[in-house]
Amino acid sequence: MAGLRLLKGKYYVRIWLKDPHGKTKEKLLPTDTSNKTDALRVLKRIEKEELEIKQKLRDELSYLNNRLTIEDGIKYFLKNVGKERGLRETTIRSYRLDCRDFLNAFKGKVCFENLTKEDYPVLIKYLSSRYNKTTTNIRLRSIQAMLNYLHEKEKNQRDTVQSKTG
Repeated sequence: MAGLRLLKGKYYVRIWLKDPHGKTKEKLLPTDTSNKTDALRVLKRIEKEELEIKQKLRDELSYLNNRLTIEDGIKYFLKNVGKERGLRETTIRSYRLDCRDFLNAFKGKVCFENLTKEDYPVLIKYLSSRYNKTTTNIRLRSIQAMLNYLHEKEKNQRDTVQSKTG
């Protein structure tokens, strides 16, 4: 059953999905409102369509879980993270720049599954050659946020690079 959740002054509809491994995961759908009455209307509409929405989300996750390219993963992240987590536009702009650096550092790699822990120094070298130490660390934190997000969404099947950026 769906429910409402208030995050940073905005309401989200909370639904639970079972992943292929049988774990239950929470998914937040934005209502785009801070008015509880309006949010309840959205909740009622979603409850009517809950089974269909869950199947669509499962299909989307399944599709994206198969050989996710770095470029597609970044696009998915930038498209969805702001809405789901209520981030400011300035944060999204910063994420966009940081993800572009990640993509440029690994131009020869197409999919996340091609990345290994041996690629971490390549990323550090790329960032260090362009930015000072503080900016490099900021970029790494943004890249870590992107990798963690994709891992949470079961899109990043290779989390070795993600764990090394932490």
